[in-house]
Amino acid sequence: MEVLNNHKINKWNKLVILALCVVLMLSCTVLESSSNQNNSEFPADPLVDRSFVTGEPCEAPCWYGLKLGESTLEDIRQTLPELPFVDISQTYEQLIGNLGPSQKVFDVHCTYSKEKEFCATLDTSKDGKLSKIAINVAYELTLQMVIEKLGVPKFYNVDPSPNQDVCYVEVFWPEKNIVVSFNDSPRDRLCTRAENEKMDLNSQILSLIYTDIDIQDQQKYEGLPWPEPAQ
Repeated sequence: MEVLNNHKINKWNKLVILALCVVLMLSCTVLESSSNQNNSEFPADPLVDRSFVTGEPCEAPCWYGLKLGESTLEDIRQTLPELPFVDISQTYEQLIGNLGPSQKVFDVHCTYSKEKEFCATLDTSKDGKLSKIAINVAYELTLQMVIEKLGVPKFYNVDPSPNQDVCYVEVFWPEKNIVVSFNDSPRDRLCTRAENEKMDLNSQILSLIYTDIDIQDQQKYEGLPWPEPAQ
C-alpha cells in the first residue's frame, strides 16, 4: 500500500509540475503577444533615434552635436553621414525657395523610415546657421513623458484638420526652444472647447521641433493657457 501511495503521490506531483509549466508557457506567450501588439506601430530597428529621451550625445535642443544658431551648413554636412541611423543615399539638401544660397533644408531619411518618408528635417537661416530641427518620433513617447523631462509647458496651439476628425496640437516650452506636436480626436474636443478640456497625457507625440520661439509666438498663443492635465 505504501508503495502504491508513493506512486500516486509522485504521479500527482508530476501532473502539478506539468500544469505549472503549461501555465508559465501560456503566460509568456500572452505577454510576448501583448508586447508585440503594443509596439507594433513602432519600428523594431535598434538604431531608432531616441536622443531626446537619453540626452545622448547632448541634451535637446542640441541634436548629435548640432546646435541652433551655431552649427553651420558644413557642420550639418559632416554630421549626417556619421549618424548610424541615417540613410545618406536618400537624404537631400535643397534650397528653401529663393531665399538665398545659405538658406537650405536637409530632408533626412533613416534606416527605419517608411518608403518616401523622412525621419527629420533641418533648416538653416539666411546666414547659413541651423535654425530648426524637426524630428519624427518613431518610439513610444507620451505627453506625460515629455512633461516629466521638460517640466510644465507655457502655452499651446490648436489647429483643426480640414479633412479628418483630428485636432492638431502643438505644445511650447519657449525657454528651451522646444515644441512637441500630437493629434487629438475628436476634432472639436480641443479645437473647439480647448479652454474647457483637459489634456490627455497619454497622447503619443508625433514630432519634436527644436527652434527659436520668439516673442511673437508667445504673444500669439499665450491666450491658450496650459490646462489641468487629464486624470
